[in-house]
Amino acid sequence: MAAAQFHRLETGARAAVRNSIGGYTPDGIPVIGPGATTTGLIHAIGFSEHDFQLGPAVGELLAGMVVDGRPSNSVDAFAIQRFNGVGEAA
Repeated sequence: MAAAQFHRLETGARAAVRNSIGGYTPDGIPVIGPGATTTGLIHAIGFSEHDFQLGPAVGELLAGMVVDGRPSNSVDAFAIQRFNGVGEAA
């Protein structure tokens, strides 16, 4: 299956992977899914050190987003948009 996807790399598309240790979100729930402001950006952040436990399932979701344009299951509950307005003055 991976070999069949190499044609995507030949089109000039670029992917950047960044990682860090112990990312946290204000609600303790990871952010998984497309970025709200940057086309082509897919988030998988804020696992609060549970990344090894969640890695296989999140990897499958991300693969679906990259290869098929949609995840194998809904990631709406993990959208970064849930933080819209967080930290803004009342």
